[in-house]
Amino acid sequence: MNTIKLSVKEKIAYGLGDTGCNFVWQTVMLFLAYFYTDIYGLSPAHMGTMFLLVRFIDAVTDPIMGSIVDRTKSKHGRYRPYLLWMAIPFGGACMAAFFTPDFGETGKIIYAYVSYIFLTLMYTAINVPYCAMANAMTNDSKERTSLQSYRFALSTAGGLVVAMVALPLVDVIGQGDVQKGYMGAMAVMGLGAIALFFFSFANTTERCVPEIEEKQSVWDDLKLLMKNNQWRVLFIVNVVLLTGIVLKGASTMYYVNTVMGRADLATAFMVTGMLANIVGAIFSAPVLGKYDKPKVYRALIVASGFLSAVLFLVDPQNVFMVFA
Repeated sequence: MNTIKLSVKEKIAYGLGDTGCNFVWQTVMLFLAYFYTDIYGLSPAHMGTMFLLVRFIDAVTDPIMGSIVDRTKSKHGRYRPYLLWMAIPFGGACMAAFFTPDFGETGKIIYAYVSYIFLTLMYTAINVPYCAMANAMTNDSKERTSLQSYRFALSTAGGLVVAMVALPLVDVIGQGDVQKGYMGAMAVMGLGAIALFFFSFANTTERCVPEIEEKQSVWDDLKLLMKNNQWRVLFIVNVVLLTGIVLKGASTMYYVNTVMGRADLATAFMVTGMLANIVGAIFSAPVLGKYDKPKVYRALIVASGFLSAVLFLVDPQNVFMVFA
């Protein structure tokens, strides 16, 4: 089989799918915890319990979704049609999660749980097939690497857009009504994500989809996966790592508003962090690529944990050191 080269347009179209994902993922990671406790009126205990419950649900639904996708047959391919099928439900779930209903205390707690779990399920339903789609677009390993580079660049751009415009949108749309502002800002992000998923679907093609050979059930797939000790190690590492990332992102608004007492710096603080992520990613391969990856990974995890802990010792009024 001849190697399949991809056009720049198709690579951009694929990458914009992750821009859409990040419009929502970054908004949730940076603002949802703060929204639930300080705007929606949820207690920190309920918010924390809900976030933990959803992480456990994720641990089960992600591999199940992968097995479902592997068994999908459609005229559009195996992975790509989910961008079409799930875009609107995903965008609607984003808006629903930031809506504040007048249901009374118990009703609001139930609504928060249901809407957040629904958002997570919709994210899984669109993100799992999207991530797997790259391997079906080309059989050339260099093209796949290039495709992932475009994806990362455009994904990060999506996160940067969120950090720059989310809070200004809340102010502009809300006009003093913070609940209305958050709902409106999330509606803009959700509609943007829907448009980007449709564009990604319309301008990409699956060309290397293997025939479905699985004869066993989804449950048998999960049991087989659990027997893989390397998968179990990576699973535990990713749960711990993602917990740290989510905690760090979710605590940003609390830190800037409550500890520093500088709500005016929230956008600048988040944009600086996003730009630092971009710089780190750009230099990771040329600086560290020649070293043993597991060893480098372990060292960087320790360094990252140390730097996160050091922030506790920095005077919150020393703005320069906090940013540094």
